[in-house]
Amino acid sequence: MANNFKLTDNMLSRRVRKAALAYARAGVPVFPVFGIEDGKCLCGKKNCEHEGKHPVVKGGFKEATIDSDQIKQWWEEYPKSNIGSPLVEGLFALDFDGKKGKKAFEDLGLEEFETLRATTGKGFHLYVHAELKAKNDAMSGLDIRGGGEGGYIILPPSRHVSGKRYQWEV
Repeated sequence: MANNFKLTDNMLSRRVRKAALAYARAGVPVFPVFGIEDGKCLCGKKNCEHEGKHPVVKGGFKEATIDSDQIKQWWEEYPKSNIGSPLVEGLFALDFDGKKGKKAFEDLGLEEFETLRATTGKGFHLYVHAELKAKNDAMSGLDIRGGGEGGYIILPPSRHVSGKRYQWEV
């Protein structure tokens, strides 16, 4: 028998809110990022260049918190938001996108590297603790974020503009 069960937008919104609260309970500060609906960013800009990846709240990642009351208020006001989280000093996210990203990953020889990994709409993120002085270079298929330099990342189960969801790999 085929499983025809499909999550509704309302169910997905509750799932993201619950995840934001779970991150906060684990000590991971979060903030709302514009979500995606029907393949478009909910910010309303016609030519949005950061679909589903830019902050809803004015202070952006600087407003990130573990305060559950604030998180509940945000997701009540912006129920279709994605989840953003700042990357603190020493924590980096390596974002590998598309064919170039896959090649960059292979070239770096990270196949056996044990770390957190999440799939994204176009590739995957690896999370690493390190003392790095790295520059962002998205043109190579590898985008480096974090280290306390003002970077933030989109966390699962946020929705990517491709329609896919960010997901932790286990």
